[in-house]
Amino acid sequence: AAQKRLSCPPCPTAAPPLPGCPKDEIGVGTQCFYFVEDAADWDGGQRFCLSHGAQLATVGSPQELGFVLRYGSSVHYWIGLRREG
Repeated sequence: AAQKRLSCPPCPTAAPPLPGCPKDEIGVGTQCFYFVEDAADWDGGQRFCLSHGAQLATVGSPQELGFVLRYGSSVHYWIGLRREG
């Protein structure tokens, strides 16, 4: 889950959607990404993802990292990392 986004930064040429990505999700590498604009903490974000049969994003390649940094440059998004303690 993410905090409210006021505007979307211009994006370079969009990658074609991956076959099998649900509507409104963006395919990058081998993953489908969905950005939620509702504010939530990590646990809330994870619960939202699980309720939709998904999980918080993991970054598995430099291409995926570049994508997340481009789309998340003006707001903060939760990904599947967590510091405990």
